[in-house]
Amino acid sequence: MNIQSLSIVVPTGKCWNHCAFCVSHMHHEDYGTCILHNNQPIPRSYLDRIEFVRDEGCNSMILTGTAEPQQNLEFIFKLLDCNKNLRKPFYNITIQTTASGLTPKDIKDLADAGITTFALSMSSFNELVHWDITRTPKNKQTITFGRLFDEVKKNNMNLRVCFNLTDEFMAVPPIYYFNWAEECGVDQVTFRKIYTDGNGPEAEWVRDHEFPQKEFVIIRNYIKNNGTPIARLPYGFIQYSVRGISTVIDDNCMSKDNIDEMKYAILRPNGHLYSRWDDTGSLIF
Repeated sequence: MNIQSLSIVVPTGKCWNHCAFCVSHMHHEDYGTCILHNNQPIPRSYLDRIEFVRDEGCNSMILTGTAEPQQNLEFIFKLLDCNKNLRKPFYNITIQTTASGLTPKDIKDLADAGITTFALSMSSFNELVHWDITRTPKNKQTITFGRLFDEVKKNNMNLRVCFNLTDEFMAVPPIYYFNWAEECGVDQVTFRKIYTDGNGPEAEWVRDHEFPQKEFVIIRNYIKNNGTPIARLPYGFIQYSVRGISTVIDDNCMSKDNIDEMKYAILRPNGHLYSRWDDTGSLIF
């Protein structure tokens, strides 16, 4: 079994964002009762599943969720403390977030706890438009991109920006992304084509704001023509170096085409592992 990464679904309540393109709102699966409680130790069975994925050769952990993972910092710190005591700990640990609700102290605390990469899911170069698309309450728009990037770099984390490609990025020349990334000190960029195969307001929004395929091809060709191939990632994507910036094109974050490789194992708050985000039948154990 070749697993690229372990996605930890951080247990939270309702998301304080309401992203216009939220994949979680496009699918409604019942994954059962959460077994994780802030006032209790993390169960051994939960940690066993983390060790199982690690034993399968996976070395990358991503803290994510159906809400913003930083909505439950207490659990994150407890989990990362447990990770240090595993037989084979994870050292490559990412938090994936829109940055809502974060403060400079939170970023320092996350770095001190073991986070090595801060991955910003970015919906616009314009912060106000970014918050508008993520539909983040005003009181959770707590940090500017500039301050966020400074704090991430000051705390010696890798800075990854995942561009959520919608029509907000239409007509942006490919060179602009890399000029901007160099100026901001970004280490890694991912170009992510927004996905939908469902119904409802989020799916409708994605279809109404779809990034043109011809412009996606222009970005892809620019990367191929100006970048150096570094490695093929386990799930087939190629990592390029473009002007010293690690670059990946993800054209389907929910791909189901490859059944021989596992893009991610997903550890849900019910304490069980799955191989797909939208299918309870993908249970591993």
